[in-house]
Amino acid sequence: MRAKSIFLMVVLCLAGTQAFAQNAVLNPTTSDSNASYPKIVWPRPFIYGGLGLNGGGYAPLSGKVGAGLRIDQNHLIWSASAAYDNSHKSNDNTINNTNGHERALDSSIYYRFNNGWFAGGGASWSELSTTNYTKQGFHPSGGGGKDYFHKECAAEDCVTRWSMRLQVDYKMKGAEHVDAKGCGVPNGQCTNDLQGPMVSFFLPSPALAGHLYWRETVGVYTFHETVTSTDPALTALQKSHRSVTSFLEFTMMYRF
Repeated sequence: MRAKSIFLMVVLCLAGTQAFAQNAVLNPTTSDSNASYPKIVWPRPFIYGGLGLNGGGYAPLSGKVGAGLRIDQNHLIWSASAAYDNSHKSNDNTINNTNGHERALDSSIYYRFNNGWFAGGGASWSELSTTNYTKQGFHPSGGGGKDYFHKECAAEDCVTRWSMRLQVDYKMKGAEHVDAKGCGVPNGQCTNDLQGPMVSFFLPSPALAGHLYWRETVGVYTFHETVTSTDPALTALQKSHRSVTSFLEFTMMYRF
């Protein structure tokens, strides 16, 4: 059942990307071989909002809003944002845990090469607040991607083109902490060691000057059973029980 859910999320992500890409028309200001990126010296603010399809014991549907700053230059890509998600836990082996939300901060920086590929990394912090407990997590990440530009030409006149950005980052194992209400282990180390790849699509590519962008992000993560004891044997057993979960976001971003 879990594998079917992950497959469905990936199909929805790819289908939505294809549908939007076919209708995205940009001004003819770039070419595939020599893209001209906006020379934005100062960070530009942006806002976004959308829906999330959630696994990992969360409620299946949630809303998300956020805001931040970003730079997209010839060789520099930088972004920092804050987000709020009204997701809550619906299946975490606790009782009457009916309310919750999640706050997050993240920042990343990449170097873009002349061929359009870019690579870099970043870090994120999140705090899940529920009726029964509060859990925080900090995770570094690394990855990269490519900006793609497509043109359709009749003779020497190019009248229609679209662009997209494909980005893949790996969310690494980081630091996790649960407050005393939800964790009986000293120092709040009721961890799950969540980690895995995140794939993002932007349409059109944020490398082009513009205001409105569609973004889809799918994350497929592995995690182990929650650690509930300081006993070494039990801890090793719980860490050996690993599972896979997935999350999918559809958001619209407006860059000022």
